[in-house]
Amino acid sequence: MTVGIRELTSQQQRAIESNFTRNGTLYVSDDVHSMLDCASTWDVGIPPVAQAAPHPDALLGIAADGVLREEFFGGLYFNRTIHRQAMVDPVGFDVLRSLTATSSRSTNGLVEALQPLHGGAAVTAAVADLVASGVLVEGARADVRYIEANDLAKAYLQAPTIVEAELTYGCFRACRHCAYSSSPTASTADELSASAWADVFAKLADAGVFVIQLTGGDPLFRSDAFDIVEAADRAGLSVYVRSDTVALTDENLDRLQALDNLWHIGTSIDGADEVTHDWMRGKGAFATLVERMTRLAERGVAVAAGATLHRSNAATVQEIG
Repeated sequence: MTVGIRELTSQQQRAIESNFTRNGTLYVSDDVHSMLDCASTWDVGIPPVAQAAPHPDALLGIAADGVLREEFFGGLYFNRTIHRQAMVDPVGFDVLRSLTATSSRSTNGLVEALQPLHGGAAVTAAVADLVASGVLVEGARADVRYIEANDLAKAYLQAPTIVEAELTYGCFRACRHCAYSSSPTASTADELSASAWADVFAKLADAGVFVIQLTGGDPLFRSDAFDIVEAADRAGLSVYVRSDTVALTDENLDRLQALDNLWHIGTSIDGADEVTHDWMRGKGAFATLVERMTRLAERGVAVAAGATLHRSNAATVQEIG
């Protein structure tokens, strides 16, 4: 059901104006913090594409399989292929909502359907913005799940877009800077079972969460780690695994590559050479990391890497890169 233009409360209006800049039918975040860590929230958005405005009678569809989630400001569309989302106003939301029901429509068809709610000019402009941003493409037949808002009176999201799940305190390393005192001998008592995590992931997906970040300790330290990763994938969540990569043998990489929704592996590089990195993470860590990242690159698995800066490596950031 389409919703039309909503009257925002003063609190909702302040939440929008203090955090986002309007770009046509889309919003862009003024806060880059989430880009630095997860690169998953709306401040990244859908990468722009060089695409001319379609003919008014050309059939249009949502670019890729994903989720469309209603929010007080309009809604969020999450693209499961590139693991990015776009934040849209009520006009853009209704355009996308219409396309979840019909798979494809022309600009003229969308104007005809939505003109009573928004007016033809507003719908045409929203379609142009969504095409220019890559959210809509000609001829798409994407499978997009729609999640209706529970409470449009909120001045915040209906659910998080990304959730971090700490699976264990166990880890292959005992790093100097670890905030959790994780190690190969850390206590792993009372950890949730793989089946319990599967229930959690299903509930998160039902609530409209887009991305699950699996961390620890090292989430792959557990003997049932890849059962848990596969459960997150089956729930339809985009999977981000934060790991030292020790567990990424060829056999386990086969299991990762079989996932439908693997986003990337996140790891750490705390020095440009063995001496600096191993000082932080333990003897042999650098050699293992280089070998594992080479395997990941050869298999085309995306990797994100961060560094913890300190006096001994702060001047070598470019070398680390």
